[in-house]
Amino acid sequence: MGRSTSVELGRTEMRIDDLLRVGPGSVIKLENLEGKTLNILANSRLIAKGEVVVDKEKYGIRITEIVSRQK
Repeated sequence: MGRSTSVELGRTEMRIDDLLRVGPGSVIKLENLEGKTLNILANSRLIAKGEVVVDKEKYGIRITEIVSRQK
C-alpha cells in the first residue's frame, strides 16, 4: 500500500497580487534552509524531523528524529 510522503521545506508570506502571478518557472524564495529542522510527513501526519544535506549539487534529507506515534 502506497503512502503519500512529503517534506515541508519552508513557508513564506506573499501578497495576493504576487501569488496570482505565480506560474511555471516561477521561483518562490524561502529562508536559508541550512541548519533548519524540516518536518517529514506521511499522509499529512508528522513522522520524523530532518535537515537538508547537499552532496555534489544534489539535495537530500538527513533524518534527525523519529516522532513518537503518541505525540
